[in-house]
Amino acid sequence: MATDADEMEDGAEGDAPAKGGKTGLIIGLVLLLVLGGGGFGAWKFMGSKEDAKQEVAEVQQPPRYITLDPPFVVNFEAESMVRFLQVTIGVMTRDAAVETLVKDNDPRVRNDLLMILGNQTYATEKWSVTFTEQWISDGVLNKQYIQCTSGCPLPTVNNPTINNNFIPGALYFAVGGSYNIDEHWQLFGKIDNVTNVDPPAIAATAANSNAVNPSLYDTAGRMYRFGVRVNL
Repeated sequence: MATDADEMEDGAEGDAPAKGGKTGLIIGLVLLLVLGGGGFGAWKFMGSKEDAKQEVAEVQQPPRYITLDPPFVVNFEAESMVRFLQVTIGVMTRDAAVETLVKDNDPRVRNDLLMILGNQTYATEKWSVTFTEQWISDGVLNKQYIQCTSGCPLPTVNNPTINNNFIPGALYFAVGGSYNIDEHWQLFGKIDNVTNVDPPAIAATAANSNAVNPSLYDTAGRMYRFGVRVNL
């Protein structure tokens, strides 16, 4: 009996290394799959980033520079003296459509920029006054129109003929101010289009256009605004 028990114990000890070997093999295969899968995923991820960079590099267009001529000139007050500021502004884009949009809307772009540059304010603890100038340069109804009065070429859909393609500019002045009654109450007011400049008449086909361009020119005339601000 002692011999049989010894043989059984010997058999058990002999089987243990076999089971341990199988377990090690399984763990090794799992690690191989995990590491292999991670390496494949990293390769795909890095490859995708490189592909995306290549696509962006291929799509990117060369820069297009647009200079807004003539330069902007505005006046401002500095140490009780009136000085003038001349600013040259350029636009950079890589989109041909944006370049065309800026050039076709040059009067509106210049007007909005002058609204930013042409503003002077003088303020004390009790009161303030602000002067604003708005300049709209001369322009045309449409750059595709052909202006002529005699010997005109045959008009086309894209290039019709017109006897007057010119639109005059306009200069508007506005003045505003405020007065602090105390730390809680303030009076303010503003006068737009001080000189009451009329908008230039333009050719139009729409019945409700009134032959003016309200998106560029002031159609209301001189306007007064007054009010009270309360700081609670």
